[in-house]
Amino acid sequence: MKDGPMVKIGGLYEKTSAKSGRKYLTGRFGFGARLLVLPNSEKTADAAPNVPDFNVFIVPIDDEKRAS
Repeated sequence: MKDGPMVKIGGLYEKTSAKSGRKYLTGRFGFGARLLVLPNSEKTADAAPNVPDFNVFIVPIDDEKRAS
């Protein structure tokens, strides 16, 4: 990766799942979505090097959550 301009698109917060106890990152992505970064649950110890450690998801925020 060459040194070039970086654009900050938001901030992420570390959370822990009440169900599984696994840590994940979350933050707002604009006004209508949330960005989630979760560990790749399908990755195994012997996985190929090109299998990602984390997956990134954009999740819509419903109107009730947006109002709070």
